[in-house]
This record gives sequence, structure tokens and C-alpha cells, in this order.
Amino acid sequence: MHHLLEARELIAGLRPRLAAVDAPTLLVHAREDEAVSPRSALDAARELVAARVRCVLLNDSYHMLSIDREKHTVLAEMRAFLDQEQRGGRADLRALPLQPTARACA
Repeated sequence: MHHLLEARELIAGLRPRLAAVDAPTLLVHAREDEAVSPRSALDAARELVAARVRCVLLNDSYHMLSIDREKHTVLAEMRAFLDQEQRGGRADLRALPLQPTARACA
């Protein structure tokens, strides 16, 4: 319980600062996360002022994305996002194959 309260305090302290984040941002979140609602990612995406924000919701994962069922999708999204940044933000659609379980956040 103590850790949940600490997490809530951390979130409350960070949320007002989201509007100051202007770095390109990749948000990856599971639709079925048992610890944090996907709404958190959607809210964060709306509040960021970065010129480039990509938000991906995964359909077959839970809270531990980097070791869950779609860990390869997480890695592919990260790689494509960073590759695009190296190219100056220009997209190369060939760099990221379509993933049936990943969808950009609305």
C-alpha cells in the first residue's frame, strides 16, 4: 500500500510538469495494464508540448511491457522512433512493419 501512495504522489508532482516536456516522446502502454490505466498514457500524450509524440497501446500485454508477450513490438516501436529521430523526425514507414497488436493512441 505504501508504494501505491508513493506512486500517486509522484504522479501528482509530475503531471503539472508535462506541459514543459518538449522532447520527442514515445509512450507505450498496455490496454490491459492491471496497475495503471491506459488513460494515463492518453492524458500524458495530450498534455505534452513536444512536436512529436507517439502513443502506442498494446492489446496483448500487461504492466511489464519489456518482458511481456509483445516485448518484440515494444522494441520495434522504440527502434523505429529512435531511427526516425536520427533522420530528423522524417518517417520511414518501411522501418516499422505493421503490428496487428499495436495501435496509435487517439
